[in-house]
Amino acid sequence: MSNNKLAFKHKKPLRRTLGLDLGSVNTALSLIVGNKTIKIKHAEMVPPTLRDLKDPVFDSQMKAMRQTIIKMLDKHKPNEVMAERYMNRGIKGVQVEILGLLLGCLATLCINRKIPLRLVTASSWKNSINRQHPGTLDRFYRYFPISKRHRVDAILIGLYCRSKIYDVKHIRIVEKYISKMEGSYGQPKPARAKVIK
Repeated sequence: MSNNKLAFKHKKPLRRTLGLDLGSVNTALSLIVGNKTIKIKHAEMVPPTLRDLKDPVFDSQMKAMRQTIIKMLDKHKPNEVMAERYMNRGIKGVQVEILGLLLGCLATLCINRKIPLRLVTASSWKNSINRQHPGTLDRFYRYFPISKRHRVDAILIGLYCRSKIYDVKHIRIVEKYISKMEGSYGQPKPARAKVIK
């Protein structure tokens, strides 16, 4: 067997990172693929399926959420998952419970499939990017409505999983990808007019 064939045979498989920004209303995912050179392969909103803990809808919604996560893992085949932990701000009891159930369901399915799952607080990854690239996150958010911001979050969560360092080239990759999101990047939302009483 030639050296070229031997090298090809032992080629390191591509790292596939699934980044998740879970929510009771808005949930987004991203798939980042590559080893030294990375590519944002995909980012999308996931339809919310768990929004009520009351009978009789809870059972059906929880089953639907489980199927959504299974399809997500089957489709993207990640070898690692990074999800944002929910930090309670004020009195949001039901929302805390819902996010806990979502993370518990995700954790169980990842364990069953032997997929490493890591959790990160919003403050950890946001402080990291703001510290390394001041103003970048606000600049990203400025151009998008809430739904697109969640996709940006999912991408940045996935990148944080890899090194906790937002390299300049990573920021350029994110800019290039989100510029394709319906062509809205680079078109800031108009400022609201002040009402003079």
